Amino acid sequence: MEIEQKQEEVIDHYVKQASSLDGSALGPLVAEVTSHPALFAFSDIIAVPNVLQELDVINVRELEDFLINECMYAGIIRGKLDQLRKCFEVQFAGGRDLRPGQLGSMIQTLSNWLDTSSNLLISIQEKMK
Repeated sequence: MEIEQKQEEVIDHYVKQASSLDGSALGPLVAEVTSHPALFAFSDIIAVPNVLQELDVINVRELEDFLINECMYAGIIRGKLDQLRKCFEVQFAGGRDLRPGQLGSMIQTLSNWLDTSSNLLISIQEKMK
C-alpha cells in the first residue's frame, strides 16, 4: 500500500500543476511525469498454460496455491486469477530494483551474509581437520 500511496501523492501534485497549464506548456510537464521514478503502470495478462510450463507446475490447483500463498500474501504481486479465460491478470508486481535510500541497507545485509558465510566456512574447515 505504501507504493500506491506515494504514487497517488505524486499524481495529485502533477494534476494540480497540469490544471494551470495548457497547450505547448504541458509538453515539459508530460516529459517530467513520464520519467518520474515513482510513477509506473503495470498490467499484464499471463496465460495460465504458459505459467504452468515455465514454472514446471503439474496442475492449475498447484499454480493457484503458489500464486496466492507464496506471491500474493507476500505482497510480491497482486492480481486476479480468471479460471474461465485461463489467465492471471497482474495488477501490481513489486519492483526488483532498489528504491532510493535502500542501498545502504542492502549493502549491510549482504555484508552480514558474507561474514556469516565466511565464519561458517571456517567452522567447516576446522571440523574437517
